[in-house]
Amino acid sequence: MKDVQQIIQIDGEIWQNQINSIGNTVPPNAMHLDCVGNIHDRLRMRPHGYIVLAEDGIMIDELFAISYDVYVIHRVDLMYNTSHIGHILRLTLATRLSLEKELDKGTQILFEVYLFMPLHMQTQELANIRQNILANSHKHLTASGFYENSVINQK
Repeated sequence: MKDVQQIIQIDGEIWQNQINSIGNTVPPNAMHLDCVGNIHDRLRMRPHGYIVLAEDGIMIDELFAISYDVYVIHRVDLMYNTSHIGHILRLTLATRLSLEKELDKGTQILFEVYLFMPLHMQTQELANIRQNILANSHKHLTASGFYENSVINQK
């Protein structure tokens, strides 16, 4: 990741929820299956982890990287304080390749990634993060010529 814009530390139960969530929501073909178990076990032993927001993508510690070269952010929803878990940003995304292929057929292959946010973060800060994710993804797609070269532009 280059041009890091923000690093968010998540601790304790929220960090454990983040680890479990990635294992449950990210399709197996999007992760390196040979090392997922070892990484999850090692990260569970740590008291905290990090979400790195960058101009070219999002990195969830060592768990998963969302590069805007590979993934298209379809939408970002702010799920307000869910009891003791805190706020969650729900990202709905697809790989660029599957998006181009599936749009041609009239279907979409989407999956969700949940970013668990610390309890102390305010709603306005979360809204700004949401907007930055969408803007960075769109900017990256536009700069790469995705819209001009895809079936999206031909419909």
